[in-house]
Amino acid sequence: MDHRSYLRGLFVLFLLVGLVGAVSVVNSVMAAQPIQQATPISTLDHLVISQFRSHGPNGGNDEFIDIYNPTGISVDISGIIISKSAGCSTGTTPLATVPPSTTLGPWQHYLIANYGVGTPSPSISLTPDLFFSSSIADNGGIAILNSSQTPIDKVGMCTTTLYFEGMPLATLPAGTADQSYERKSDASGNCIDTGNNANDFFLRSPSDPLNTTSTVTTCGNPTPTPTATFTPSSYTYLSIIISEVGWMGTKYSSNDEWIELYNPSSVAINLGGWSLATADGYLNIALSNILLPSGGYYLLAHTSSSTPTPSACVVFKSTDVTVDQTFTGNLLSNYGETLELIDPSGNQIDVAGNSSGWLAGTAYPNYASMERRGLFLGTSSGSWITYADPNAADRTVHDCGGNLVNGTPRHQNWAWGLVPTAIPKTKTPTSPPPTPAPKLAINEFLPRAGHDWNNDGQINVYDEFIEIENVGVINVSLSGWSLSDDPNIGGKSYSLPSQTLKPGQRAVFYGSTTGILLIDSGDSVRLTNPSGLIVDARTYGPVEAADQSYCRIPDGIGYWTHPCFPTPGNENALTGVAPVQPTSIAIEPTPCLLADTVPGPFVRAICDAFGADVWNQNYWNQLAGQSDFPVPDNYSKWQTIVK
Repeated sequence: MDHRSYLRGLFVLFLLVGLVGAVSVVNSVMAAQPIQQATPISTLDHLVISQFRSHGPNGGNDEFIDIYNPTGISVDISGIIISKSAGCSTGTTPLATVPPSTTLGPWQHYLIANYGVGTPSPSISLTPDLFFSSSIADNGGIAILNSSQTPIDKVGMCTTTLYFEGMPLATLPAGTADQSYERKSDASGNCIDTGNNANDFFLRSPSDPLNTTSTVTTCGNPTPTPTATFTPSSYTYLSIIISEVGWMGTKYSSNDEWIELYNPSSVAINLGGWSLATADGYLNIALSNILLPSGGYYLLAHTSSSTPTPSACVVFKSTDVTVDQTFTGNLLSNYGETLELIDPSGNQIDVAGNSSGWLAGTAYPNYASMERRGLFLGTSSGSWITYADPNAADRTVHDCGGNLVNGTPRHQNWAWGLVPTAIPKTKTPTSPPPTPAPKLAINEFLPRAGHDWNNDGQINVYDEFIEIENVGVINVSLSGWSLSDDPNIGGKSYSLPSQTLKPGQRAVFYGSTTGILLIDSGDSVRLTNPSGLIVDARTYGPVEAADQSYCRIPDGIGYWTHPCFPTPGNENALTGVAPVQPTSIAIEPTPCLLADTVPGPFVRAICDAFGADVWNQNYWNQLAGQSDFPVPDNYSKWQTIVK
């Protein structure tokens, strides 16, 4: 099997192989940390860490871990191990083991606490179900392990600690406040587990751990969810909208950016599990777990610090308007962004602007916001207008420098319902209607292949493909159009051939033709028109399994869905029948179908007959270089270790 580690390797790997007789002795394999990512699911069928903290009012030992059974059946948790990982480092230590004959009922909690919680003045009023004595590092991690030492759930507070999922949480704020991290719940009260700690937990103050005697509750919210809320299956396009964007900042500071969301629906919607992100992945904000009422606004403001100073002003004077959530880190590009609003199931509910330029708003000297006119498609220039209320008295919000803000944060848009200035109509009955614009879209792409999709007799990265579809009403020539992946990580561009697609027709381009080899650790797929504008793009994260494509359902115009079953040239689907393996590789061992980030020397050590017995999935599920794995070797007096 061909791998492209020689093109783009994300690991630093040194493989020392010594020969004793006919056996390969692997002394050490050192690699950079793999990104840990769990399969996103909306309703859990296993135990989860519901709430925890690493220090509290009584100091560093004032710790607890609240485990929750989010299923509707009783679960025998006997022998379950609660383990910790070292702070920003390797190594794990068991904290406690659940005793025999312990059953956790449906939606029941199990509380484990440090001995320090019980002496002398407890900071929690409940009696723990189990105790531990080894303290948890503020930048460490926690995991629930089954009897085979396999993690069931894990959460961490550092990118180099052993236990975490996706993106770790920040360390708990310094001090001795009564606070904790708690798992979010979605609109129906189910636990949220997207495999990304940063998205799945929120900072709770005061903390509220529960034990086996507590009233049965849903995850993350002891208060029953109001019945007048959407369930995840009922979110529809524009059920929440991006209503205003202050991409230019304010007169006081161009870094004081802000974004306003609005709920135009007739029912309240829980924002837990929702995210606001740019299509290129440069900005990604997990929204807070709150209920946004019908007709309500939600205001986000950028700050350069987790504890902004002065606290009386974060972008806006607090006496003028309330900010619902702050975000730090990257800023919106002044040259344009495609800003997406994503629901807990990963569906795109709204989109604002595009990467070729903002559709409204101005920077210096007015710093006027980009306002939504109404419930119109957010990528259309007709949906947006630059704030320009002629009535100065309508402006009531000030920035941190005391300047009036040219916008309507947390208020009804000045532009709402405003239509473009009418153009006098002329009688031209003989004039032909304007020619519809050509419209192509990325319909499906496969970043990691496990079958011979291009029918060349081999299974390799060249079986990856990108499929485009003509979603317009006229024939479109592909001449001048191009496909590309992220140029910031060595991506390539491919000019599409001179062929014509009829409306609804698809075209598939394999890596063997385009040279675009999508990276398994995350990349972007882009479609550019003959004018050089990116008209469609999709960014994806780490790909753990082969033959799981990204596709639109329905084809061409639907939401992005993952995982899909690869259907190059055919209608997108969630399931299907894989093609027959080529005869030449029908007996090839599965371990050879590795991620394209695995370096060549290690591939040869695994896939060649001489080294096939070295393979073990745990080598890649653990932080490489941080765990030792003995390998059986009956022909040598030396112990074989893979690290």
